[in-house]
Amino acid sequence: MHALVLNRVPVSVTHYAEMLGEEWEVTILSAASDTGPRERETVLPIDGFPDTPDVELTAALVHARQPVDSVITMSEHDVLRAARLREHLGVAGQTVDSALAFRDKLRMKEDLAAHGIPHAECSAAESVWDLLELADRVGYPVVVKPRRGAGSVGVEILRSADEVADFGRRHPELDADEPCDLMVERHVENTMMHVDGVWADGDFAMVCASSHGTSTWLNFHVAQPVTSVMLDLDGELHGRCVELVRRTLQALPTPSPTIFHVELFLEGDDLLVNEVACRLGGAKIHRAMEATHDRSMIDLYLGLLGGRLDPGARLSRRRSAGWIIFPPREGTVLSLPDVPPFDGVEELRTSARVGDRLERATVSTDAILTAVVVGADEATVRQRVEEVRRWFDDNAVVESS
Repeated sequence: MHALVLNRVPVSVTHYAEMLGEEWEVTILSAASDTGPRERETVLPIDGFPDTPDVELTAALVHARQPVDSVITMSEHDVLRAARLREHLGVAGQTVDSALAFRDKLRMKEDLAAHGIPHAECSAAESVWDLLELADRVGYPVVVKPRRGAGSVGVEILRSADEVADFGRRHPELDADEPCDLMVERHVENTMMHVDGVWADGDFAMVCASSHGTSTWLNFHVAQPVTSVMLDLDGELHGRCVELVRRTLQALPTPSPTIFHVELFLEGDDLLVNEVACRLGGAKIHRAMEATHDRSMIDLYLGLLGGRLDPGARLSRRRSAGWIIFPPREGTVLSLPDVPPFDGVEELRTSARVGDRLERATVSTDAILTAVVVGADEATVRQRVEEVRRWFDDNAVVESS
């Protein structure tokens, strides 16, 4: 069996051949290679990986030499690319139609509406009139976002007709002849939740609901941290989140198996679906899930995909976890904290050094420090996340210039 992998992260992170199973050989098309030769794996670095057609052309050559049985990607940016490759090469797996249901956020909301899945009112944004008309119906603020975006890039909250006009001046693709890849929706004053795991054969092989609390993925715009804490498994909210996501994945053309990441809004007592993705969640979601289960989401997914694991494999959570990421503040780093003086920190990573000149974050997962904490329950983890926040704020100094 031969798998073709489209890879954007360090190759050393995932041993694909080992996780798929002994009968698999793997060819990895990658932005770069940071590892030496590994058994049953071939890495082919491709310059300009995100945008070049050399990825597709190389995949065709690989397939001609050794037919491909599976095309794999973990990145949201390559979900549609991988689906097109499968159709071109005649490989089973997620189709283009299925990929579009997860990548095109407007198409996604239309599918959800057809199945009675609650979400904020939205519409296509082909002109400034579309923005103004939705605002007339639902009131300000409204949110404008790319239909196929990622990492909260290009997401803007517009709070008045003047801001709509300014947005239109900065986005000439509105009112142009070519179709515009934007949508507009009602802004939800919310607590954001996320549900992550692995879906297989119409059910959860792994699932966990978490809350971002008072933080949001747009915090990077103002250099404020994003936090997440797993909800207690026996809590009512965890159960409601999981059941809504079950209905959502059943409503969409969800591939099996797949890793999923679903964002929900808690508006008052109502849960609304924000976005659904058939890939790993960002930030430290994967690491937190790995710290609380007997195997990682990637290992479970690849094991089910490759046949190494029993199709009925199901994983339960052993404890709780949470994480916090601190986006960079513009300026020069004068000091950073070292070792936290408290328990429960499973992982701590710093990507800056004293003396570094920092720029503002450009995507929601940009960070100068990240931490994953663990504990017996939601309350303990929430307390430890807050301890990390205070510890960082008390010890990190970035001087603006």
